[in-house]
Amino acid sequence: LFQGKLAGTEASGLYEARLGAEELPEGAVYLEEEKEIRWTPRADQKGEFLIRLRADDGVLPEYGTIKVFIE
Repeated sequence: LFQGKLAGTEASGLYEARLGAEELPEGAVYLEEEKEIRWTPRADQKGEFLIRLRADDGVLPEYGTIKVFIE
């Protein structure tokens, strides 16, 4: 099981940052209310997976990528 919790703030403190995850591996889910990615990889899902993260303050979205390696 892979679990990752997202956290972030908007620099000025004037806006609430909406966090999200995109381009998830098959079977992975992003739980918006919990701000959490959950994934139980299948036996054939081994190797490197990239997950795109998003923080959006309603003005200008920012993106980043995390790398998950499953053995």
